[in-house]
Amino acid sequence: MFLEIGTIIQLDHFSICCLIPTPTKCVSTNKQPWYMSCSRLLSNQYLQVVFVAISFGILVTNSASFIFSLSKIGQQNFYSVLAMTTNGTELIWVLLLSILVVTDLQYLDDFILNEKKWRSSAVCFFVEGIFFGFNFLDPCVVLLLCFARFRVTANPLDFRFKEVTYCVKITGQMILGGLGITTTVSFIFKYVIKTLPSKLCIPVEDPTKLIFGIKLVTWSLFFFQMVVAVSIGLGHWLLITKLQQGQNIQKSSTAKAISASLVLHLTVLTCSNLLSWLPPGVIYIHTLYLPKYPETLIAWTLVSFCSLNCLVNPVVFIITSLRAKLSLDKKCHVQNIEGGS
Repeated sequence: MFLEIGTIIQLDHFSICCLIPTPTKCVSTNKQPWYMSCSRLLSNQYLQVVFVAISFGILVTNSASFIFSLSKIGQQNFYSVLAMTTNGTELIWVLLLSILVVTDLQYLDDFILNEKKWRSSAVCFFVEGIFFGFNFLDPCVVLLLCFARFRVTANPLDFRFKEVTYCVKITGQMILGGLGITTTVSFIFKYVIKTLPSKLCIPVEDPTKLIFGIKLVTWSLFFFQMVVAVSIGLGHWLLITKLQQGQNIQKSSTAKAISASLVLHLTVLTCSNLLSWLPPGVIYIHTLYLPKYPETLIAWTLVSFCSLNCLVNPVVFIITSLRAKLSLDKKCHVQNIEGGS
């Protein structure tokens, strides 16, 4: 129901004003919340293009790394299995970004009329579960990879991580545990909150500032990721120390080349983990207490910091494996020459 007076239209709900032609002034009797606007789910087409480009980049790099690691099983069992698991968890992020892109294309400029329906839909809560699962499982997999590397280096006679079945068993148990926790959190959100406050459906954004569960999840994920990041950094430092000790004993150019390559690999991974977890966590926590913040802040955070690990990790895995293979081939070639002479 509305009352038209010249070029001024008064409506009962602000969302209808989004459909009124621009020259006409629209006034709503129902006050419009600051976090709801007439824009699309992804606000503009530029953001949509970035989402698609990042999704494609993650898909290509992780698929290539997965195939490359699969071909290495038998030579580097623990590394290959855990690298493939990391690729698998990071492909989950592609699913999240893709769902948001498809939803944006589905509603286009009519999103404001369907926003409440979207935020209470099963698909929206599925996105919430993907977000939580990814941010929980990805650090766990990277931490397990760090631990496995250290065990293999510190205890060369411990053959457990050199067996494919053992590596698959450990990663399978971890993934099942992560899925159990993720499913539990998602069901609690679905049946307690019923309608998510974030149009991007992530459980770390609450523009209403009313839901305690979102604050709890946000702080919990932040502290968990920081503990994991510190543990990984410490593990990498201990691993580099072990490598340097072994390098002093085995003074060969090949050993030095492998060690230097692995040190660079571990340094890049440590920095990538920290950049992927610390800035987003700070942004999420900050927005929980800000009265207002830019509409696109969270969306840009998803495709920048949060996507960094998904792009960097597979590239580092491939490059490091190739460098190690070339170094080993060179070592074998030198030994063959020395043996022939």
